[in-house]
Amino acid sequence: MNYKVVLSMLLVAMVVLVGCGQTSSNVEIEQKESSKKNTVQVITPPVLIKDGVTQEGDQKAIEDAQKFVTEKSTTAEGELGMNVVEIVSIDGGKPSKYAFFQVLENRSNNELSNVEMYFTITNKLTQNVIYNNERVFLAKEDYGVVKPNEAVPFKVAIPDEEGITKGITPKDYTFEWEVTNADIK
Repeated sequence: MNYKVVLSMLLVAMVVLVGCGQTSSNVEIEQKESSKKNTVQVITPPVLIKDGVTQEGDQKAIEDAQKFVTEKSTTAEGELGMNVVEIVSIDGGKPSKYAFFQVLENRSNNELSNVEMYFTITNKLTQNVIYNNERVFLAKEDYGVVKPNEAVPFKVAIPDEEGITKGITPKDYTFEWEVTNADIK
């Protein structure tokens, strides 16, 4: 009978120890996963601020961009990256009703301003090239200085001929881009 008590105590001790071990391994996994997350901060450029306030639609898009950059960006440390976050409507609808809301992600060790880049954007379904090696310039006055581990959002208008509807997303397009010039500090 004495061996049953000892055996029971050993079983209880094993269950407790195994349970404790599982808890600590969960914490380890959570810590490893959180260290993989991107720590880039999406900034609000001067061009999106009117009378000291970020407009409601732009504020939501910036929040979506922050979530996208934090959770889905694949830009490696030491690189520049481009992420097309979503399609947004443009207030006033001129020159177009919609735009691609994108972020230039700076994972380099340099501050960037006056960034010049060229885009080619193609509709995957129709194979229609809507921009072919088109220049985009993010002037310092409008977009500020993009420091290391920051991302600056900008919009590229979508021609009305594209017939954007709610079901269309950036995944329906191919984006090619190249930064060709920037002031680097």
